[in-house]
Amino acid sequence: MKKTELRVCPRGAALVPYKHAAVGQQARYIGRSYDTASNAWPADKTPCVIDTEKARPELVLKVRKRAQSGDVMPFDAETAQELRVPFKPLEWSEGEWVEAKATPAKRESAGGKA
Repeated sequence: MKKTELRVCPRGAALVPYKHAAVGQQARYIGRSYDTASNAWPADKTPCVIDTEKARPELVLKVRKRAQSGDVMPFDAETAQELRVPFKPLEWSEGEWVEAKATPAKRESAGGKA
């Protein structure tokens, strides 16, 4: 059974159109919302969820290609598998999604105390 929801986050400053805006409509980008105060498109704190059963096939294909090129990152392992890219855990840091830093293992001293 195929996964019906793709959960993705934008990488860095990449602007990946969610759909083409008609004349007079505001553009929409995957994982971003327009901020009128800064006149910019900061990343959303929640991943973008795309229902593959309802979305246009072109959008699903675009997300797969953009994940493979690195413009969007899968939020979970199931999405990574569906997009055919390696999964790397993400974390929210300083207003954007980044790959989670590996936590260093604790070392014990010879006396058995850390």
